[in-house]
Amino acid sequence: MVNSQKLDFWIQHNYNVLFIGKHGVGKTSLVIESFKRSNLRYRYFSAATMDPWVDFIGVPRSNQDENGQFLDLI
Repeated sequence: MVNSQKLDFWIQHNYNVLFIGKHGVGKTSLVIESFKRSNLRYRYFSAATMDPWVDFIGVPRSNQDENGQFLDLI
């Protein structure tokens, strides 16, 4: 089990850490609490609810300019 002291040490030394475990055991909460203790700014993205095309790449939209018609990602 990972404790707060270990996680704080890893954060202070800029280590990358991968948590593996069943859902609902507190992995995200542990990381968020450690970020707050370290006064770090963070953004939380839940991969389970994200659509890679929409959230990272964009939605294709037909566009047109003087050279013709093309798809643009917005």
